[in-house]
Amino acid sequence: MRTIAKLFITFTVLLLLVSVGFGCTASPTPTTSPTPTTSPTPTQPQYGGVMKMIFFASLRNFYPPEYSFFDCYSAQPAIERLVLTGIAEPRPLLAESWETGPDGKSLILNLRHGVKFHDGTDFNAEAVKFNLELHKEAKRAEVQKITSIDVIDEHTVKLNMDTYNNALIFDLAMLSGGIVSPTAIKTHGVEWARANPVGTGPFKLESYEKDVRLKYTRNDDYWQEGKPYLDGIEINYVSDHLTANASFLAGEADLWWLPGSQVKLAYDLGQKGYTVANILGGVAVMIPDGQNEESIFADKKVREAVEYAIDKEAIVKAGGYGYWQVAEQGAVPPFAAYNPEVEPRKYDPEKAKQLLKEAGYPDGFDTTIIAPVGNLSGNVIEIAQSYLAAVNINARIDSIDAGRWAQVKAEGWHDGIVMCSGYILPGNFATNLMTTIFTYPGMLKPPEYGELLNKSMAATDSDSQIEYWQEIIKLTSDEAMYTPLYVMNTFTIKQNNVHDDGNVTTWVIGWTPANAWLGE
Repeated sequence: MRTIAKLFITFTVLLLLVSVGFGCTASPTPTTSPTPTTSPTPTQPQYGGVMKMIFFASLRNFYPPEYSFFDCYSAQPAIERLVLTGIAEPRPLLAESWETGPDGKSLILNLRHGVKFHDGTDFNAEAVKFNLELHKEAKRAEVQKITSIDVIDEHTVKLNMDTYNNALIFDLAMLSGGIVSPTAIKTHGVEWARANPVGTGPFKLESYEKDVRLKYTRNDDYWQEGKPYLDGIEINYVSDHLTANASFLAGEADLWWLPGSQVKLAYDLGQKGYTVANILGGVAVMIPDGQNEESIFADKKVREAVEYAIDKEAIVKAGGYGYWQVAEQGAVPPFAAYNPEVEPRKYDPEKAKQLLKEAGYPDGFDTTIIAPVGNLSGNVIEIAQSYLAAVNINARIDSIDAGRWAQVKAEGWHDGIVMCSGYILPGNFATNLMTTIFTYPGMLKPPEYGELLNKSMAATDSDSQIEYWQEIIKLTSDEAMYTPLYVMNTFTIKQNNVHDDGNVTTWVIGWTPANAWLGE
């Protein structure tokens, strides 16, 4: 009997930077280096100190209905969510517990008592209703399944749906679960809230210099007794990894959140004895516009040829430094959605050429690889381009800026392949299907896909959920909806005085500011 623990899907959203250079020789396997330390590590949390961090993506917005994954990372010291991501299922935070309503079509949240926002406003059911309605008004996809919200009593709220949906509680552990003070919003307005976080978190905003630095100070009235341990948190925004590396090595930061792109840097720092925390972060993929009936890629044989043309093992061996792993499907073991019955398409350029001939392209064809700037490195794209050229698929690389990338994700593309990376979020696999690369309009989505997705979300037991997830994975592979290339990691590099920060343990951008402390 499968248990709920098998629901953990931690490889990831929204977008990782992959700018790794590739050589012609195999990368060395990471080895464990001794931690550079001169004194024993304390076993109990210590109070005091300001933890200085480096993060590559600047905060843009403190207002939860509008903020991104990266905004969420920066906002977490001040703004807490209803529930937290966990290894098996969401963990309690502002909601102490939850259950399916008697009607079978609602989710009842039992809220924590004795919690106040930074401005003294009580956290209660009315505050939760207010926030979730803001999320609905902002058209966040995660909460559109909620049809109405009932306040049962001061600490109980009921979220009504047309049909039961097991993904909702997982969604509330993501961006749509962020809760801010209704009083602050009503008094100052949304524009003010974008720059002023008034949450229930362990830290309060001290100052923010756009694109430079964010400072928090301790919330002495925090609801978790004895926490936080730190006097403050300082997040410095440094997009250039060479500058960030120099700062970290100089001891100017306690922790550096390192994009999956910088796998070599992570490896090198591990060799120097720094603590390297990492989890599976994102999947690099190639997505042809198979949904467009007029496209070259509407033919399944052409889509299959693309995958047979790419030597995934060589890419991983050359650039992964022992961290990356080949992705043969949209999930990897030991995660629950992984389907062992899926037969992988191994590198076979002759097979690719044969499929192209059968599809009516014996001499190949011209196409375009569309890649958002900074999402995948030029080396990765160029390597894929060279593999396609070897089977006479001549692809021009079109590197697009953030504006065009948003347009491509919203409107689709024609006769081309989008090459990018996407987060796969923890917990409920259906959440990934509704919020990540699977939403791109150019990706082929057969009718069976939607049917299986709906069934997976309506399932009331974990065994059924997993069976539907695995059926979806098999469908995506059978139809060659996209080509998964490899799974990469997200890293945090830490000085030896950093403890219990929770970075990259359950969720790519999740961490635990209230628990973090600095040793000697």
